[in-house]
Amino acid sequence: MEKKTTQKEPAKKAGKPGTENTEEKAIRKTAATKEKPVVTKTEERAPAAPAHKTPPKATAVEASPQPSTPEVPVEAPAEAKPAPARAVVKRPESARQLRLRWVRSAIGAPVKQKRIVHGLGFHRLHEIITRPDTPMIRGMVERIAHLVEIVE
Repeated sequence: MEKKTTQKEPAKKAGKPGTENTEEKAIRKTAATKEKPVVTKTEERAPAAPAHKTPPKATAVEASPQPSTPEVPVEAPAEAKPAPARAVVKRPESARQLRLRWVRSAIGAPVKQKRIVHGLGFHRLHEIITRPDTPMIRGMVERIAHLVEIVE
């Protein structure tokens, strides 16, 4: 018994580069010489994307005229009155300043509290600083009340 050997053509896998058959190669080659767009079998099967159409721009003739509004005369303001000055409450110099002492380390404290300590101007532990008595400074001191004390 003799064995018959037949050569099988390797199966082509669709969709991978370099696996096009000879028919598609011939189409590409002839299209390149004639400068026509190349259409392969796989592209023929793909549905065409819908074309996006933009509405035509209106020309000056087609544009509808805007109704003109009657001009209303604007009266010049009478005498401009200056804004009333704010009343400034004078406090004694000692009442407008806060003396703060950093009494407890910020090691282990949240980063926000460490930033507040630095923002107040502290550099080292047990340092005493003087800051203006404003709501911002009071709020900062309230946030880190366990780390600082007000010295009187």
